[in-house]
Amino acid sequence: MGWDKLLKHKSARVIITMDSLPILSRMMFGDTTNEISRAILWFSGVSPVRVQKVGPIKHVTDEHKEQIRKKIYDIGKKAK
Repeated sequence: MGWDKLLKHKSARVIITMDSLPILSRMMFGDTTNEISRAILWFSGVSPVRVQKVGPIKHVTDEHKEQIRKKIYDIGKKAK
């Protein structure tokens, strides 16, 4: 369609951290991940794109931050 999808046959996992609950963000602003998954990565040929929001991050205990870090690390470790 007029451009070369240079990242064809690649996949992506995008993890977005935020200072509020992801459900509140979705209710207030709608699906803000579409710009990342469709406008940037799909345009480049990346498919599938998995987007995951994690939050709140700012005012949590160090133990909870460590749990979040471990969860994200495990997601990355499972990637191909």
